[in-house]
Amino acid sequence: MSLYDRFKDEAEFREKLVKSLLNRLGYYGVSEQHGTQEFGKDFVFSELHRLGGMRHFAAQVKHEKKIKQGASIDGLLSQARQAFARPFKRTDSPRVLRFSGIHF
Repeated sequence: MSLYDRFKDEAEFREKLVKSLLNRLGYYGVSEQHGTQEFGKDFVFSELHRLGGMRHFAAQVKHEKKIKQGASIDGLLSQARQAFARPFKRTDSPRVLRFSGIHF
């Protein structure tokens, strides 16, 4: 059974695999943002930088059997641009933050 076949839809894939994985990898403040106002961010999470600061990331999650060139890739790139263009707030901080990177 493929990884795709193990989950009935994207919501289950995000909850049972992606969120658990990000938490187990030790990221801080893993927060699901999926919805109409996500602006390219299904998840936001942070890590301590080696020099003492925090680095902030967004993840765009797709539950697709295959992602091909064309509209699928164009959509992902558009969402990545939106994520970098819009600052965000963590649930545990009032500060407005920007992303250090995005994961697909």
